[in-house]
Amino acid sequence: MNFNKNDLTIRKLRELNGDMGEVISDEISPLSVWYAGIQNIQLLNLDDGDVAKLIRQNLILEFAIPESIRRLNQLPTAGKIYVGELMNSFNHIKCEFWTRNVICTKESCEFFKRLKSHPLLVHFQWELEEEKQDYFSDLKKMISTLEEVLKRIGG
Repeated sequence: MNFNKNDLTIRKLRELNGDMGEVISDEISPLSVWYAGIQNIQLLNLDDGDVAKLIRQNLILEFAIPESIRRLNQLPTAGKIYVGELMNSFNHIKCEFWTRNVICTKESCEFFKRLKSHPLLVHFQWELEEEKQDYFSDLKKMISTLEEVLKRIGG
């Protein structure tokens, strides 16, 4: 199959992952309303907050992670709700995912190590020192988690 994943909607990406179920929008659950609402949108067209939410919810990670890394490489502080939201969302990925996806784990770990010295981060004007400390603390936590997983699985 020859296709560009960026041309595919969230629904199609879910189907590629074997998830053929219908997404039900339950008005009581804002998360289910959100998820149902993005099904016909291409991953590339989601905003940073939506991509961060996909990752926090551990949804279509095989596609959301590379897209997030692409965005973070362009803008390491990407986020909709707060500075660094997209990077911080990686701290919500379950260890089981990282353990099952060694190549993704290695590539993500190397990316986050490089991200620490990204030119845009080095020269970024933080509004608050606490914001900067939180960002780098979250980044350090992500790197530590990935290194721990790689050490455990011998990767």
